[in-house]
Amino acid sequence: MSITPTPEPKYAAAWEPFIPYGDPASCPPDLKPGLDALVAKVGFMSNSMKLYLHNPGVLRAITAMGAGITSNDDGALDRTLKRKLAVICSATNGCVYCTAHQCDFLTRPPAGGGEGWGIDADEVYAMIAGTEVPANEMERLCFEFARAASSDAAGVTDELRSRLARGLTPAQVVELAAVVGYWKFLNTLHDSLNIPPEPQNIRFTGVLDAYGKKESVT
Repeated sequence: MSITPTPEPKYAAAWEPFIPYGDPASCPPDLKPGLDALVAKVGFMSNSMKLYLHNPGVLRAITAMGAGITSNDDGALDRTLKRKLAVICSATNGCVYCTAHQCDFLTRPPAGGGEGWGIDADEVYAMIAGTEVPANEMERLCFEFARAASSDAAGVTDELRSRLARGLTPAQVVELAAVVGYWKFLNTLHDSLNIPPEPQNIRFTGVLDAYGKKESVT
């Protein structure tokens, strides 16, 4: 049972994006099944997806990246681990929008086929703060790499890479780096567009300021 309070939201309400949302009815036919499946999994159409609708090429690329890197059941890394990495990367990159999303997904009760992982809020906030207790040495290595590569990709040390090579398979190392890069890309995209949080995620918008490592947040 969570004992860490969820802080007051950073925002009292969402705002209108500086460009209008796209019309879901305009989604190209070849992308509609995938988009519908994503909405069913998430439980709503995210504001980011509503903006991607303006550019089918971007929508196609982002959904393909997500399917191939983070949400695939046949990946080299466990999906639960990759969802934990998502909140660690988003928090390290200072993205309020994505951090709020990940807090929602991680703390939701598990749901068949949906985004619900049933992780206690205490554990999620500890991952944001960098005070978590990893489940095992592999998880510890992945968390360390995610924070180091998100903060300064060129600054990842040979010593850390050597430990990764000993503790993970080559396929896992490549997927880990791809997960980190995927979230750096999305965090940059979403922050630069100042995407408003969805109404159901506003409750988590104060988490990063309250629990994030201040030196990592810009």
